[in-house]
Amino acid sequence: MVHLFRRRRRGQRQSPDVCAGRRKRRSHGQLCFKGQIKDDSDKWAIDGLAMEHEGKLYFVWSGWEGDVNEAQNTYIAPMSDPWTISGPRVLLSRPELDWEKAGGPPYINEGQSLLYKDGRAFIVYSGAGSWTPLYSLGLLALKPGGNPLEPSDWTKAQEPLLAMDEEAGVYGPGHNSFVPSPDGSEAWLVYHATSGAADGWNNRKARAARVEWDENGLPVFGKPQSLATPLRMPSGTGVFQAKDAVRDGDRLLFGAIPSTVEAGAPVRVHYRNAGGSEAAASIGSEAGEAAELKLAPTDADSIGYAYAQVGLREGMNELAVEAAGSGVEVLAVEIPRYEAEWAAFGGDAAEEENPYASRGAAAGLYGEGDTLRFANVNVPRGGKYTVSVAVLNPAEGAELSLAANGGRKKAVKLKAQERNARGVYEAELELEAGENELVLFDSRGSFIIDYVDIWRRPG
Repeated sequence: MVHLFRRRRRGQRQSPDVCAGRRKRRSHGQLCFKGQIKDDSDKWAIDGLAMEHEGKLYFVWSGWEGDVNEAQNTYIAPMSDPWTISGPRVLLSRPELDWEKAGGPPYINEGQSLLYKDGRAFIVYSGAGSWTPLYSLGLLALKPGGNPLEPSDWTKAQEPLLAMDEEAGVYGPGHNSFVPSPDGSEAWLVYHATSGAADGWNNRKARAARVEWDENGLPVFGKPQSLATPLRMPSGTGVFQAKDAVRDGDRLLFGAIPSTVEAGAPVRVHYRNAGGSEAAASIGSEAGEAAELKLAPTDADSIGYAYAQVGLREGMNELAVEAAGSGVEVLAVEIPRYEAEWAAFGGDAAEEENPYASRGAAAGLYGEGDTLRFANVNVPRGGKYTVSVAVLNPAEGAELSLAANGGRKKAVKLKAQERNARGVYEAELELEAGENELVLFDSRGSFIIDYVDIWRRPG
C-alpha cells in the first residue's frame, strides 16, 4: 500500500486524512481517498504517522487534550488497518520539561517521527516553540519487549538530542524524519533549521546528520553542523547494485544512471573473479562506444575494482556491463564524482550559479589563497589515482594546485578556453584506502571548478 497523509481544517480544528493505492513496480496507479483518520475523542490533531511494531499497527500524532490550544501532546492508538484507529488514544508525553516549554504557551510536542534499531522503537519529536530558536528534538524510547500502548514502557530523555548551536549558527533544529543510506547500512536524520536567532519560521533549510548509537542502544545525533561544514556521504551513495540491474544474457543493464551534463565520466566497477586468471569485460552507454575492462583475479570472498571512462548524456542513462567467464561476477557500478559546490570553501571561494555547469552550480576561486576542501574522498584501495578537475573560465595565466591528506602540492597550469566551455585537467595523487582529504588551491588568477573525478587509468 502507498499512503499520502494530509491535514484538513475544520474551523479551529485540524485532522489527518489518508489516500491509499496499490503500487505496481515504478508506477503508483490510481489512488483512492479513504477519509479522515480519527479516534473517538476527535480533537485537534496534526503530524500523524503509522507505526508498525512486532507485526501490529499503531497511529502516532500530536494533538490537544481538549478544545483549547494550551499544549500539543504525543498520542498513540492501535489500528485495525492502515487507515482505521481501532481503540482509544493513549497519552505518551506532555511538554512538561523546561526545554519543551520554551517559547510557550502553547507548549509543544509535535513532528513525531519513528526510528527502529535491533527490535526497539523510538519516537523522536520536536519540542519548544517552533517559532523560536529553541525548537529542538526530543526522544521517547520504548523498552525492549515493551507494549507501545503502555505509557510506562516508554522513557523520555530529559534533555534534547539536538538543539540550537550558536557557534555553528544553527537555530531551531526540528521537525525531522529518518531515511536509510542507499545501501541500508546507516540511518540518517533529516531536519530543518535556520541560520539566524531571529528567523522564526523563515529561512529554514534542510540539513542532515548520520545517526550514531550509544552503549545503551539509544540514538545519538551530536551537534548540528553549519551549512559550510561538509558531511561524509551516506554509505552506498552513487553505487548501483547488480541486484537491481536487469540481466540480458551475459549483460547487466544498470538503468537510471544520472548525469547533469553530457560528458565523459569515470565508472568504478565492483566485481569478483574467482576464475584464477584475468577476465575481459566491457562497459558502455547509449552515448558512445563501449570501454574495455580487465578484471584481475580475486579471492572468492573479496572484491576487485576496475575503472573506465564512459560517455554519459545529460539526464538518465543506461550502462551495460558485459562479462563472461567462469567465476566472474559483476557486483555494482559507481560514479566517483564530487561536485565542487559541495566542498568546503576557504578564503573568498564561493558557490556560483552557472547554467553551463553540472547541476547548474559550481565553485568560484577568485585569487591566490582561495581553496576548496573535499573532506570525504573515499577510495577502496590505497595507491596512485588520477584526479580530473573540470574547470570553467580560467583567467589568463591561472594556476591550480592539488594536495591530498596534507601532502605535497601538485601544480597544474590552466589554458585559455572558450567562454563557458569545460576544460578537464589531471594530476596523479597518492590516496589512502578509505577516506581522504583533497584540497584544491588557487595558486594564481581566477577560475571556476565544476566537479572533480577520482579514478584509476586502466592498466
